Amino acid sequence: MFAALVVPNYRIWMAGAFVSNIGTWMQRVAQDWFVLELSGGSGVAVGITTALQFLPMLLLSPVGAQLTGSARRAVLVAAAVYVPLAVVVGASVGAGLGHVASTLGSRLRQR
Repeated sequence: MFAALVVPNYRIWMAGAFVSNIGTWMQRVAQDWFVLELSGGSGVAVGITTALQFLPMLLLSPVGAQLTGSARRAVLVAAAVYVPLAVVVGASVGAGLGHVASTLGSRLRQR
């Protein structure tokens, strides 16, 4: 079952994927929790947030490797784009700039 761990490059990839997945899960949970707090406990707002989190993956996955030329390059480009976006989101929340859109927030609070 663990025969692939004999290959050094696979071990490096696996360790990187492990750390990356943990970071991604933490960011998604924190984002959903943040939206839940801002919306006053609205499940609809969290559902919309979750749907929007996966929309780029759904739309861009089929053509991602073709646009970049190779699977390795696609992973590198995705990582290079994902890290700065995570930093911007974290800094925005830390600075108190996060909010649920006013129209959506007011409609959800009425329910």
